[in-house]
Amino acid sequence: MIGGLVANAIDPSIMNELGGGRPVALVTGTNGKSTTTRMLTAALRTRYTVVSNEGGDNMDAGII
Repeated sequence: MIGGLVANAIDPSIMNELGGGRPVALVTGTNGKSTTTRMLTAALRTRYTVVSNEGGDNMDAGII
């Protein structure tokens, strides 16, 4: 997370810059989010370049 904190301090618009213009899928719920994310990522990677926060970070600094 330290890298994301530093990057956001240097450039507060970094999240918008990194994600701008890209399709996004969000997985929410109580149970099974990590498994669902892994399955969705694996399926999409057969056809597309995919970026995923496989560590499960959900705060801005962790996502960055």
